[in-house]
Amino acid sequence: MPPLGTINNPKGRGKGTPNKVTQELRERLKTLLTDSFETIVSDFEALEPVQRIAAFEKLLRYIIPIMSANDVKLNFEDLTENQLDEIITRLISNE
Repeated sequence: MPPLGTINNPKGRGKGTPNKVTQELRERLKTLLTDSFETIVSDFEALEPVQRIAAFEKLLRYIIPIMSANDVKLNFEDLTENQLDEIITRLISNE
């Protein structure tokens, strides 16, 4: 095993350099999608509404980042009486 920080193949691809095969495949897919866009839209519109929504949802993942759930931990013992009253008032008014 080489020492830490040693490069096994000094003539290899440098860090951050895109993989040639991956780059070529992306270009081919981009061309395919561009050339077939009208057919894709037509096929999309021909889907049943439930299928269309499912497909749309899957495509959105590539456009809008998925939000993660945030765990909110609230220690009621650290709150003042006024803060607790405020929380209760807001909860009741939102029902």
